Amino acid sequence: SYPYGGGFQYVGYIDYYEGDATMVPISCLVSWNIPIDKMTLSLEAGLRYVFVNADVTAHMLDGLLYGNYVLDAERWRSETDIGNNLEGLVGANLQFPIGEHWSIFLNGGYQFDISTSDVELSTHWTDYDGKSITESELGGAYVLAGLTYKWSSTKSGKNGSLYKTMP
Repeated sequence: SYPYGGGFQYVGYIDYYEGDATMVPISCLVSWNIPIDKMTLSLEAGLRYVFVNADVTAHMLDGLLYGNYVLDAERWRSETDIGNNLEGLVGANLQFPIGEHWSIFLNGGYQFDISTSDVELSTHWTDYDGKSITESELGGAYVLAGLTYKWSSTKSGKNGSLYKTMP
């Protein structure tokens, strides 16, 4: 007796991925600055369009089974096509001045998928060419920390806007 019910079965799956993907985000944010003692809290929300240039290979395995016996198996590779994504994001930024031009920042938030794209195989095998195997999802939490340098001094106007001081 065979645990899979006997008979012939065809099995094909992606074993693993290998390669690199370059992602270039372009963002449009709305920010609200809240002065708190000697630091500034900025709340931000917006959209981010992410251009994806992928050099990723899917390593696949195809096999013909009869019950528990492997009758034929073949490994092969296929290039993948990964499309661009549209993300929404919300976050907060704390900025601590440590000198006239220098400050330290800590930024954190969450990025969520508005529009995902398909990850497709591009291969000479007609059974798999253009087949969507998954979606690219870029959502998740993020944390940034760093040091900033302000090139010119600015003062806050009555309406909260920034203007450059003139000598």
